[in-house]
Amino acid sequence: MSHNIKTDSKILNDRLSHIFGTGPLGKFRDYLDLMESYLQLELDKHNASYSKDELEEYSKTAGEHHQEYLCFLAKEHFMEKKILAFDFPHSLRTALIIQVFSFFEFELKNICLYHSTSNCSFVPFDNLKKESEILKSKRYLTEGAKINFEILSEEWRFLDCVRIIRNFFVHNQGIIKDDNRDFQKIKKFADVNNLKLRENVDKDRVTAYQFIIPNKVFPERVIDNVNLFLNKLLKELKI
Repeated sequence: MSHNIKTDSKILNDRLSHIFGTGPLGKFRDYLDLMESYLQLELDKHNASYSKDELEEYSKTAGEHHQEYLCFLAKEHFMEKKILAFDFPHSLRTALIIQVFSFFEFELKNICLYHSTSNCSFVPFDNLKKESEILKSKRYLTEGAKINFEILSEEWRFLDCVRIIRNFFVHNQGIIKDDNRDFQKIKKFADVNNLKLRENVDKDRVTAYQFIIPNKVFPERVIDNVNLFLNKLLKELKI
């Protein structure tokens, strides 16, 4: 397939000019901040609406069954609080990590394709075979573009762990078992990156862990590392 390198370069540079700042990465962060603030506001409103005395008074409308009704009302309040305090925020953070990493894979592949075409690489990107697009991109950058990948190694190690965690969220509801080959690596990563592993034991007595994202710190770190990696890469490739 023939390419107009000048046109391809303009298209790529136009895209890259929107990646950072107010582009997709900036919008991911703005979206995270906005939704976290909104959910906290709703949680505060819910907590303010709760009054034990009011619940007790209202439960008396059930007559002789008021104690059972009071327990029901208290349970309903607790479940609504759990949804606002944990379920919704966790779904938001999980979905954002999946989306940001998909964005990273897409942009990294585009950068490699552009570089391969415009530099007539002896190792064309499309000819490389690898188990995943992201590992194919790494192989191209080291073998085709011949960059010093050590410069990118810190962010790459972080993002490679994010890739594994993303896959567990997508394919296994965020659950990893202690007999998984990546378990020790991910456990160590979780310990230093504000991730929690909630322990469960399944019917086969294999210990499994549920990834828990307790606040927005980890999603912010994912955005920051994607930003740093792409910035460093573009400087190395002189795009």
